[in-house]
Amino acid sequence: MSGRIFIIDDDAEAVIGMKALLECEGYEVATSASPLTAAFELRRFDPDVILLDLNMPGLGGERLLSLDRKRAFPSGSQIVLYSGRERDELAAIAEQTGVDGFHSKGDDLDAFLLRIRRWVRCGRARHDYLKRSA
Repeated sequence: MSGRIFIIDDDAEAVIGMKALLECEGYEVATSASPLTAAFELRRFDPDVILLDLNMPGLGGERLLSLDRKRAFPSGSQIVLYSGRERDELAAIAEQTGVDGFHSKGDDLDAFLLRIRRWVRCGRARHDYLKRSA
């Protein structure tokens, strides 16, 4: 496998499509429709990249990001906002929250796949560094 990606999104159709696309690219993919249950699954799966939808009922992505990052997400994972919101809005939220990137669901998939490769490489490098320095 070329990397591990975890998708947190309540839109079942979007998840099915993105999971299939990423698996065709050779990635191992796990998903969760709820940020509330994702915390347990994230620790077990230990992904290189987390694709986090912002528009979910209950505890949405923005609220999840406001929690203590070390408690909510594995420390080596790249966090990427993944939403249908406009690019400018996503860029502003990404900058405010200090996440590693963003992707608007309407953006070009080829460009997204290029960025995913970079995010996975960075996530793997971060994981390796944390293991060596532990």
